[in-house]
Amino acid sequence: MSHRVKKAVAVAEIVVLGPAAAILVLGVVPDRLGIEDCELFDSTNASANYTFGFFMATIASWLVLIAGTVAAFLRGLPNVGTALAPVWFIWLVLSSVVVATAIGPQPCQGGGWPGPLF
Repeated sequence: MSHRVKKAVAVAEIVVLGPAAAILVLGVVPDRLGIEDCELFDSTNASANYTFGFFMATIASWLVLIAGTVAAFLRGLPNVGTALAPVWFIWLVLSSVVVATAIGPQPCQGGGWPGPLF
């Protein structure tokens, strides 16, 4: 595979795997493991902590992935640049499954809006 094709593959991986990881980590994994989406800033709720923590981890690590991929290609390591995105994706999704399993089912307890707005 040529250097140009590897760059295109790496960009496609970042563009596809970034949103896919966000959907899996913030939507599918918590839903399948019984973690309900509660108020985000309720610091006493483990589900809110999971959501906020993995939201920040997904964005920050995705930015580090982009920087690492660019650095790998600039240093002349196209194989490393191409392999970073799948490794990042697997790491992020598996870590979210481990954390969500450790937290266990978290139903929302009260909270939310006190009643109708009008």
